[in-house]
Amino acid sequence: MAFSRREFLKASGGTFAGILTGCATRVGIMEKPLPLAKVPGGPADLILYNGNILTVDVNDRVVQAVAISKGVIQKLGTNLEVSSFKGLTTQAMDLKGRTVTPGIIDAHNHMMYFGEQIKYRLDIRPPRVRTKEDLIRVVKEGTKTKPEGEWIYGCQGFLLMIKDSPTRWELDEVSPKHPVYL
Repeated sequence: MAFSRREFLKASGGTFAGILTGCATRVGIMEKPLPLAKVPGGPADLILYNGNILTVDVNDRVVQAVAISKGVIQKLGTNLEVSSFKGLTTQAMDLKGRTVTPGIIDAHNHMMYFGEQIKYRLDIRPPRVRTKEDLIRVVKEGTKTKPEGEWIYGCQGFLLMIKDSPTRWELDEVSPKHPVYL
C-alpha cells in the first residue's frame, strides 16, 4: 500500500512526537532493526540511510533515510524512523552522506519525431555534413532513392551558416526533378 504525501506527513508527525517525548530509543543505525511495526505491505525491500534524500515535496525537505518496497516509497525520515521498516531480507545501503534525487523524467522530448526523421529524411547533421559540398553530395545521393517529383527532406540538425549554405540553383543542379526542403 502506498502512502500519499499527506498521509505520510500525518503518520510521521506521530513518530516525531514519540521521539521528542522519549518514547523511542536509539538503535544502532540499521544494525538491529526496531521491532517491525504493522508496516503496510510488510518490511522494505531497500533502505537507504545516512544520506541526503531530496524529497522534492511541497516543503522541499531533505531527509536522512528512505524505505522502499516494490518500487514504492514506504517511509521518509530519520535513520531511526526508517529503521522500523527493516526486515530480515531488507537490503540496507549506507549512503555515507551522499545525495539521492528523485528519478528524472523528461516529460517533453521528441524521441519519436527524431527517430522518424532519421528513418525517412536525409541525415544532414554533423559529422556527415560539415560543408556545403557535403550537403550537396547528400542531396544528390537522396535523389537516387526517391521517385521523381517526391520531396527530399533533410532532418533537423543542419548546422551550416546561411552564407555557407547551397543556393537554390546549386540544389536544382543536383536535384532537378525533386523539390528539396532542408
